[in-house]
Amino acid sequence: MERIDNIVKKKTTKYKFDGIFKKLKSVKNIEVIIAAIFIGIVLLIFFSGDLFSTSGESDTITFSLDEYGNAVETKMEDILCKISGAGDVKVMITFESGVEIITAETVNKQSNIVTDEYSGGYRETESLVESNTPVIISGNAVILKEIQPKVKGAVIVSEGAGSIQVKIELIKAVSTLLSLEPENIEIFEMSK
Repeated sequence: MERIDNIVKKKTTKYKFDGIFKKLKSVKNIEVIIAAIFIGIVLLIFFSGDLFSTSGESDTITFSLDEYGNAVETKMEDILCKISGAGDVKVMITFESGVEIITAETVNKQSNIVTDEYSGGYRETESLVESNTPVIISGNAVILKEIQPKVKGAVIVSEGAGSIQVKIELIKAVSTLLSLEPENIEIFEMSK
């Protein structure tokens, strides 16, 4: 008897699902609706950065122009003081501009062509509207490229700059490190 009850329950459950499927099939464009819901869920998961990040902090470290310049100057002082005869060295660098950040953008182009017919001919007018908006994920713009500022010139003050040989070595080192022409580098002897 129990087995017959199970069979009856399975059949009624089957009929319930058949009714649901018939109702879904009767909805026009159900495939499009299901696909739209699926795409919406995928986009929601993709653009919610909290699901994929291990911590709430960003891995990107940003510097102001002054901080960047100070970091480069300190590194240069550390290496230039190791040149034979240079002694203590101080460095100052000037930049042409700041850091340039290139972000990802979506480009939206809309074109509209209007054709007017009038006596004996026609006229076509075309208008094009273009708008760029940055791509934002988790509240931050997506950075494609960060271009460091270009160095304009350097001033080096060294204890050993009284020697011509030391000046030449310092100019060669700074020219190599910063990709500067020698005329954009000045070397001075440090006061005692």
